[in-house]
Amino acid sequence: MEPQDFGNDLHKLLLQALQAQDRDHLLRIFKEYPNQSLDSAAKFLEAKEHIHDLAALDCMATALTHGGSIPAGYQYAATSLLWGITLWSSQVTLPEADLEFYLANSSYLIQKALLDTGNFAEGISQYETLRTMNLPGWGKPIFYSTHLQAAENYFENNRSDEAVLILQSLDENQILPASLILYDRLKSKIGLINSKTFQSSEEIASQKRMQQLTDLKRMLAAIRTVMKGYEDQMDMDSIEKLVEMYEGEGDISEQELLELTHKISAKTLETQSVMGGVDNTQTPQYKRNLLTQSTAFFHDDKLGHEEDRLRNCLLELKGFYKWFEERKLESDLAFIAYCQYICYNRLEEFQKAADSLDVVFGHLEKQRASISNIHERAGVFGQYPALFGAMALTNYMSRNTRRLFHRIEASKGRNLTDKVLEATGEHQRLDDPDTLIDRLVPLLSANQAHYLSVIVDFDRSYSVLLTKQGKLFATAQGAGEEVLKDWVKNDFPNPQSWKMPVSGLFGRGKSVEIPKELGKYLDPINFAIDENLLDEGDHIVYSPDGLLNLFTLQIGQLNSGKPLIAEFSVSKIHSGSQLVKLLDKSPENLDEIIGITCSAVQDDADKVKEFEEVPLFLLPEEEGIGAEEEVSIENVLEALGPNKLFHFSTHGVFPSGVKGLDLKKLNPYFNSGLLLMSDGKKPELDSEFDYYLGQNLLSPKILQESHVNLNGSHISMQACVSGRAMEGYGGDALGLEWAFFYCGAQSMLSAAWNVDITWANKLFKAFYTNWIHQEFDMKTAHRQAVLQLMNEAPQDNMPVEYYWGGLSLIGDFR
Repeated sequence: MEPQDFGNDLHKLLLQALQAQDRDHLLRIFKEYPNQSLDSAAKFLEAKEHIHDLAALDCMATALTHGGSIPAGYQYAATSLLWGITLWSSQVTLPEADLEFYLANSSYLIQKALLDTGNFAEGISQYETLRTMNLPGWGKPIFYSTHLQAAENYFENNRSDEAVLILQSLDENQILPASLILYDRLKSKIGLINSKTFQSSEEIASQKRMQQLTDLKRMLAAIRTVMKGYEDQMDMDSIEKLVEMYEGEGDISEQELLELTHKISAKTLETQSVMGGVDNTQTPQYKRNLLTQSTAFFHDDKLGHEEDRLRNCLLELKGFYKWFEERKLESDLAFIAYCQYICYNRLEEFQKAADSLDVVFGHLEKQRASISNIHERAGVFGQYPALFGAMALTNYMSRNTRRLFHRIEASKGRNLTDKVLEATGEHQRLDDPDTLIDRLVPLLSANQAHYLSVIVDFDRSYSVLLTKQGKLFATAQGAGEEVLKDWVKNDFPNPQSWKMPVSGLFGRGKSVEIPKELGKYLDPINFAIDENLLDEGDHIVYSPDGLLNLFTLQIGQLNSGKPLIAEFSVSKIHSGSQLVKLLDKSPENLDEIIGITCSAVQDDADKVKEFEEVPLFLLPEEEGIGAEEEVSIENVLEALGPNKLFHFSTHGVFPSGVKGLDLKKLNPYFNSGLLLMSDGKKPELDSEFDYYLGQNLLSPKILQESHVNLNGSHISMQACVSGRAMEGYGGDALGLEWAFFYCGAQSMLSAAWNVDITWANKLFKAFYTNWIHQEFDMKTAHRQAVLQLMNEAPQDNMPVEYYWGGLSLIGDFR
């Protein structure tokens, strides 16, 4: 609804009557818009004073706007604001506090009316005009509700940064009870959407629960203050019950939460209707409450899958969609589209389900692009945590493999992609997000490469292979999140645990053949092999997801019975977008080799010697940062730079399987990395895993915040678990690889598990011989080194993969 659709005849009539001071005419106009506050407005007119005229207009504007007669309420509020400004600018003597109140309330009602009708840009324009006028009370708490509603208009108009600035300008301690609920709601909404890339899902869940509890308590206190004497008009019992639920330690029932919030919403709308004395059935709040009521059956295991109910719900959703579409309320449209997906998915109409999810996806992409700080976009897709898995399922089931590939890619490496765009000055194309295949195929063809992208869903994983010929193959054979959790619990990312007995049902032993299980993610490669699309010497690039980041697919078994790397060279990447960025330019010539070695206090002389073996092999007559000087974080960061080869021979740590209540301790962004010296002392291996509390850990956090320039450089990490990553809330695989890539590194070689240093030395020396001395390209140098170790691996109680499979190539493979 455009502002002119409100009509301005009422506004003109009211202004003419005010200018003529014809209060009898004003009253006749008022009576054409009956509401609960009409009598009060009439009494104010009887006073025949300017300030009471404003009070009368304010009564009408408040009752009509909150009651649902938005066009009329808008016109009364606009008249009240304009007449108040006219009196103020004409220097008419008025009670200052009263004038400030009526100016503030009318501007708030205008912002609310424009917000509720989807006129976000108009609301922003009016707010910015008022901001230049220096109105009485503009910076005082009396105007806070205006600022908060304006912030919502900025937010809904995909101008999140300005909304944040408004919130930050308000003094939380000065917020009036009537504005507190608005403030808490907007602060929570923006706070969750602007979550940090490096936060874990567990951190966000804990933060969200604590914030909701705080907001509920403050809402309860605010309602008791504002509605004093009218508490029976609100459902205070339900609010108190919600507080009790959030204060509890167990899981919160989705069904009970839904029922309580619906009761509170319904009672609030009823109160607004009674106190306003008008029909409020055409307000967004009323429609949202109806929408919640219409979709509540989704949570019932039986009713939620009845065909007739689902089809009837689709008809209702169509009506809701039209209503909100007319008002351009995109957040509501996205929610309705998600509800439509649920219906279509349960009816097994997967193409329509996928189309509905694309509406949600498009809205979230726009919202995400509106946040300028690329580290504060993680929570946008967190509004619909099952979105990417649902898009994978529906596109897979509807056999739309191209869109399946693009939606999988949209789920991963988003922060790294943003970093690339920020550095190059490019902008993500929101109008057509499905161009990645077109950009990738020429690069894959030129490099004899194929790209495998995987997404892990709850009960299965989807793998899509894009071949160098541009053909797509997809399967859903890989283990899902629940199975991977079980593997991680049993430490299966480490081959040393594969042959340990695992108790099964009733104590019977069971075994998991990890290479065969990992091979299921590689099924699309088997299909391409069957169609003769893979040639000898071809390269496979793969991008894992979720807990699969703790494993290496190069050891996965193909249908031939051989591991992937026995048939093809293999490398890993964070996303297809990152691969495009790397392959789009020629690799840099490295102009210097720097060896960095640091053992731990617990290491004996033989172990120290083994740590120094590869750096001395690389630099037999040179001296980099090594045992002769302090290998501290500060010195290492100072030495890091572009177009160099850095070899780290250190201890590496990663918090997989670590226990504790401190969520930072469990987050690899803070508590993984390489152990270096501090104050001239070697690091100590810590059984409590509190490395992030000390000064010896070169963590992803420290790297990312250091702003070092590693453009074109190669990083070798001869350090245990240095190649592991854990997905953060924003979809990025957080770990050392992510941090080094963030700093511009071109390629890496890192460890998937606690590698044996003797065999790691063998592999690195073979790799460097092949790459530096024999001048093989990097992918061939790596594969030949692995094949050499395969031939030398002993047949003992340890899986053979332990000796040759733990060091993976990442990034640019050329």
